[in-house]
Amino acid sequence: LVPVLVKRLEGVMKAGQWDTTQNNAQALLGLGKYSRYLKAQTQSFTGRILSGGKPIASFDDKNAASLNGVELSGRDLTIEINGAGTAYYYWTSGGVPASGKVEEKDNGLKARRSFLDSAGKPANLTKLKQGDVVIVDITLGAGQNYKNVVLVDLLPAGFEVENPRLASSDTSDLSELDMINPQKIDIRDDRILVFTNISDDTHYRYVVRAVTPGKFKLPAVSAECMYDPSIVSVNGAGEITISE
Repeated sequence: LVPVLVKRLEGVMKAGQWDTTQNNAQALLGLGKYSRYLKAQTQSFTGRILSGGKPIASFDDKNAASLNGVELSGRDLTIEINGAGTAYYYWTSGGVPASGKVEEKDNGLKARRSFLDSAGKPANLTKLKQGDVVIVDITLGAGQNYKNVVLVDLLPAGFEVENPRLASSDTSDLSELDMINPQKIDIRDDRILVFTNISDDTHYRYVVRAVTPGKFKLPAVSAECMYDPSIVSVNGAGEITISE
């Protein structure tokens, strides 16, 4: 039974990621059965986590160990286990590449971003002035219809979104020709997220203001199908400069 369950769980994953919501539900049911199977097995062990040969945490079959908040960058870890039973561990990490570079790609989708000044002309991102208004124009292309696409545009630290819901915001003269009619828009301090369905080439535009002088990294824009992360586009990383 167990080998069959494990094989089925592996079968609903693609490149290490879960697939559809339905498959996720089936996987959860399978994991529940596997958990009951493990509970019936003999479990009597102790263990240690070592870094550089020195213990930094311990655990046993009843008490887990966590390394949350421990700085482990560039350090090798070893897990030692003594006794009967099976111990499981997982590891997650987050951040940005130390090089500052990202892999740009187009798989099924094509996201491209350009920047315009308030007159609709290409903006020079190396010669922005504090207080300048910039129109962000994102083009989304696809060879077929896609549903549940999420567009994520991370902002450089010197930009701030001009929220169109606020009467005091500068929305500029944005043309609504061929604009996406999103299902949802989520405006945050450091990014804007747009949830939509797409078919032919289309645009989404919004306005930002240059608020902080300095030189900043410009993150890439990305788009992907929420239920099939293999359909994805990442493009357009760079730099901006804002002067006083």
